[in-house]
Amino acid sequence: LIMIFVTIMIPLIILLIYHSFYATKVVYNQVAESNKNMMTLYMNQIDQNMEDIDKYLSRLQALNYDLQIMEYSSTDESNYLLARMRLYNKVLDDIPIFNSISFVFIYASQRNDFMRIDNSGATQDAIIGQDDIKQYILELTEAEQQGWNVAEFGQNYYLTRILRMGNIYIGAAGNAKGMMVPINMIDFGEYGASMLVANGSPVTNEQLIRENDIKLDLDLSQYHLLGEDEQFLLV
Repeated sequence: LIMIFVTIMIPLIILLIYHSFYATKVVYNQVAESNKNMMTLYMNQIDQNMEDIDKYLSRLQALNYDLQIMEYSSTDESNYLLARMRLYNKVLDDIPIFNSISFVFIYASQRNDFMRIDNSGATQDAIIGQDDIKQYILELTEAEQQGWNVAEFGQNYYLTRILRMGNIYIGAAGNAKGMMVPINMIDFGEYGASMLVANGSPVTNEQLIRENDIKLDLDLSQYHLLGEDEQFLLV
C-alpha cells in the first residue's frame, strides 16, 4: 500500500512543482511584456522630444542670419554684438516650448565668446560653470562624437546635442532626470523604477542600482531577475 501511495504521489508532486514553476514564468513573462510595451510607448515620446530639439537646432544652424553674422563678422564688432543680442532674445523666446531642455548654449571659439540661454520653462539645477561646458564642447568635437551624448556637470547628468558651423558651436542640454519625466509616469510599484543607462552604467536612480547590486550590462531582448533574492525584474 505504501509503495502504491509513493508511486502515485511522487509523480503528482513533480507535476505540481513543474506547474508552479511554469505558472511563475508565465506571470513574469506577462509582467515583463506589459512593462516593456508601456516603456516603449513613453520612450517614443522621449525620442520625439529629442528629435524636435534636434530639428530646432538644425534650423537655427542653417537658417538663422544672426548666427551667420557671428561666424563671418571677424572685424565688425558692432554687427557681431547686435547679432548676438538678437540671437539671444530669439532663443530665449523659442525654448520654453521644449520642456526637456535645461539650456541652450552658443560658443564662438574664435572669439572665446560663450552664451548660455536658460529655459524658463524647465527646472534649473545648480549653476554650471561656462568653462566646464566649453571644455566639454572641445573634447566632444575632438573625439568626433555625433548625435546625442551624456555629460556630467556638477552633480547632475545631462543629455547633450551639439552642432558646429565653422567656429560656432550651438547645442542644447537637458537634465537626464527631467527628460525621463514621460517614462516616470509608469507606476512600477513602491520599489520599482525606470532609469537611463549609458554604457552599462546608470545615469538616473543610481542609488537603487548600487544598493541592490543590479547589473545592467545585459542582453535586454529578454527580461532578467536580478538583485538580492532575485527580487527585481529587469526589462
